[in-house]
Amino acid sequence: MPFNALKASQRFAKEQEVVRFLQGRGVFHTERTCVCGNAMKSWERNSRHGPRWRCNKANCGKEVPVRRGTWFDGHTLELNKTLVFVYSWSRGYTTMAVCSRRDEQQLCSWIKEATA
Repeated sequence: MPFNALKASQRFAKEQEVVRFLQGRGVFHTERTCVCGNAMKSWERNSRHGPRWRCNKANCGKEVPVRRGTWFDGHTLELNKTLVFVYSWSRGYTTMAVCSRRDEQQLCSWIKEATA
């Protein structure tokens, strides 16, 4: 199986890495304008709210989740888990298919060890 969920979870350990990945593919905004008219900057907030856009204007400081305006809006599942889920779903992987492939690989490994 070419997709390795372990490697993907290591590559996308931080939510900001997933955000950059999705921005590069046009899923998330790369620029954002505040309701006050000023540019917003990407801001990694260390809390349960995750990465956000924050207004550069000193007396505004409005924040907007990076998910706002995307199909991730309103969903709370961690982005790295969502990314693995969507990829797996798009490839037609099911729990049974993933488990059977893993079990098949494990069985082959055991046979090689036993016959060595």
